[in-house]
Amino acid sequence: GDYFGSSVAVGWNNVVVGAYGDDDNGSSSGSAYVFDVTTGEQLYKLLPGDGAAGDYFGSSVAVGWNNVVVGAYGDDDNGSSSGSAYVFNASLLPLWVDDDATNDPVPGDPSTSDPLEDGSIEHPYDSIQEAIDSSRFNVPVFVLDGTYSGFGNGDIRLNGKEITVRSLNGKETTKIEGNFYNGFICDTGETTNSIIQGFTIHTWKDFFGKAGVLCNESSPSIIDCHLWDCGEAGILCMNNAAPYIKSCKITENQGGIRSYNSSPLIESCMIVSNVSETGAGLLFGGSSAARVINCLVAGNCASNEGGGVFSDANAVPAMINCTVFGNSAVSRGGGISTIGTPVLRNCIIYNNSAPDSANIYYTAALDIQYTCMNAFYPGIGNVASDPCFIDPAARNFRLATNSPCINSGMNVAVPGSDDLDGGARIQSGTVDMGAYEYSGSDYLVDSDGDGLTNVEEARLGTDPNKSDSDGDGFSDSWELSNRLNPLLDDTGILTYIGTNSPDFGFYTEESIGDLAMGEVLIGVSNSTVTLKLQLLQSDDLVTWTNATTPVEWSMPAEEKAFFRLRAEP
Repeated sequence: GDYFGSSVAVGWNNVVVGAYGDDDNGSSSGSAYVFDVTTGEQLYKLLPGDGAAGDYFGSSVAVGWNNVVVGAYGDDDNGSSSGSAYVFNASLLPLWVDDDATNDPVPGDPSTSDPLEDGSIEHPYDSIQEAIDSSRFNVPVFVLDGTYSGFGNGDIRLNGKEITVRSLNGKETTKIEGNFYNGFICDTGETTNSIIQGFTIHTWKDFFGKAGVLCNESSPSIIDCHLWDCGEAGILCMNNAAPYIKSCKITENQGGIRSYNSSPLIESCMIVSNVSETGAGLLFGGSSAARVINCLVAGNCASNEGGGVFSDANAVPAMINCTVFGNSAVSRGGGISTIGTPVLRNCIIYNNSAPDSANIYYTAALDIQYTCMNAFYPGIGNVASDPCFIDPAARNFRLATNSPCINSGMNVAVPGSDDLDGGARIQSGTVDMGAYEYSGSDYLVDSDGDGLTNVEEARLGTDPNKSDSDGDGFSDSWELSNRLNPLLDDTGILTYIGTNSPDFGFYTEESIGDLAMGEVLIGVSNSTVTLKLQLLQSDDLVTWTNATTPVEWSMPAEEKAFFRLRAEP
């Protein structure tokens, strides 16, 4: 184990937590984490520059005036387990970037800088690359509001550092204009601890712009970013890249996300209105093994095939709880075009368009289950039905109350706990299909008391305010439980019940006859046999009430031990 929490120190609005068993630099090399004491947010992770297995860095921590001290009793600089203590600058503030700061002589021009710039809040760097290059010990880089372009603000490289580069106030106010460049380049072995967060990245696809983020043999985390109007792709993954892409908007790019021989994890993203020749929304080439979860793929357009998604022969992407709607292709597969075997679970693939195979074009059997489509495709739980979105014209793809996709998914396929809105993924025992989980206020209400919720009745077409929608004397829930249609008059069921009376415990006066001993035995007590009968009545065979007062009959048993009941016609 990491033994996170084995040592703790508090000071200067921060908490330092040791984890001497962490193995970033080898088994039990150790690390220490710094958190904001107010928000609980992790600011950065401390690692020694010469860390090695068995150092136990983080076995002790302390916070003092402008310093953090971290012990490593297993370090061997002066012999086996001679030990060391590392001192870090403990202002514990990130490096700051602001290209129009008070002391910047030429705001907006990163080539002319504040002569005192040092990454402090008073003298911030004016290019993001400067701050990354200056970051030591994984100190994070915070970027203030503004539009960043020019040298040092395009082709930004993390250089393999496990740091967080993030905007202070989010993607709406912090924009990177990577004219003729990539926004970020990750090609030096970045891991998911290398984080790009909270930027709008724009590279101008019509003016030779490159990818918003290029991941080449690297696996950074790209979180809460807007990749917009980028050339080559919003995010381009190559050569066994495995980035974690979370809560991003990817719109109007020359291809949304393109993955070649890579395995990105794409979660809770909106991939909308991108264009390309093939796979305008998502393209999985070579042996890509992507996982796409809780994503919306809508309004993308391919000039050849795969408007929403294209999957190559050797690619094995898995799409779980995704909505693929309103995409188009000039040739085939408006929604999805595949010559491989993608896996789809709990998805909605609907109203896509193309001359050939509007929704899904495929050349081999598909692995599709619990998915809603225009036309039925064989598979467990699949349905062919309008998913009933609230307002697809306004791009509101949340489920309406009468959606057949509510409670129709496969729980075991769900990998996480949230939907695209960040709400709870399973609201009522069974997961929904699509990117959004239904959470209407009437979800569990049973207005007519028939055992079916209003949502279930909406799906069935029955009346949520009438327990017996077809008026045949049997409740809607009873008919469903007995495999009958609650919308059809089933009075003929009386004949069926009469024919199969032992299964229902039902007898008419004419058919009750001579019941077999053992079914109705009458007890003998104190030499008296007593029989008390109560006639019951029901409108639905579920709820029964007394029809009249009970009838009691008794007589001396004399020497008889057994009595039984029969009805006389």
